[in-house]
This record gives sequence, C-alpha cells and structure tokens, in this order.
Amino acid sequence: MSNIWYGSLNNRLAERAQQPTPVVGMGVTECCYSDRHPWEIIEVKDEKHITIRQMGAERIDKNGMSDCQEYRYFSKPDGATRHLVLRNGRWRDRIEEAVYEEDPNGEYVRIFDGENKRYRKVGYKVTNKLGCDGWSLGRAEEHYDFTF
Repeated sequence: MSNIWYGSLNNRLAERAQQPTPVVGMGVTECCYSDRHPWEIIEVKDEKHITIRQMGAERIDKNGMSDCQEYRYFSKPDGATRHLVLRNGRWRDRIEEAVYEEDPNGEYVRIFDGENKRYRKVGYKVTNKLGCDGWSLGRAEEHYDFTF
C-alpha cells in the first residue's frame, strides 16, 4: 500500500495498530474507506492464518443519519467466510486457490508457473472495489458513514 492515507482516520489507525494474538470467538473489524463491518474468528490455523465469518449487526439507536451509532451484534452461522493472513504486521485476504497450494505437510508453498518459468505473484489481496482492505482484530464493530 502507498503512504497515501484515505477515508476515515479512525479506520486507518485501527488497521495499523498492534494486533492481538488471534483466538476463536474474537471480534474482527473490516475497515473500509470510512465504513466498518463486524466479523468473528471461527478458526485459528496458526498465529498468522485465520478464518473469519461475517457477523450480523442491528442498529438499536434512534439517531437517524448520525455518526453516533449503536449496534447489537450476533453470530450468523450462514455468514460469509474469509481466510486472512498476517503479512508485514497487517492482516490481508488470502487468495490461496490462485497462488498457493498446501503441500503434504500442511504448509502453504508458492506455485511455480512452469510455462512462464517464474513464481506467480504474491497472493495477498491489497484492496477490493469497495476500498475494504484493512482488518483490525480484538473488536467487532459496525459503522455506516452517511456522508458518502
């Protein structure tokens, strides 16, 4: 990622903060441009590889289109799942099917592209169309920015 910061300062600081050791059940916040979405850890393969599941959030305040928002959070057994990897101190989406494969010892190894005689690009998603590329462990939080 470039040194240019964008979106919510709170989101950028949260995703760059010292991350706690992941444990099953711990909350995770997806930091987008200025919005945030709650997830929970459902599997810890090791301290650098986790699986998370999207949580539900129901707004419980009566503040309307305000930044002062309160939510009730709940687990969604059928929620979307993602695999994250800790790389250079930041959690990233892991794109395992395109770049890495698991060897018989359970380790992830880079795939060598025999046709082009080189390794495929590193398989970590830096950003997506929504600008959601930051993850903060330790707390699940929802926030909708009405100004965008």
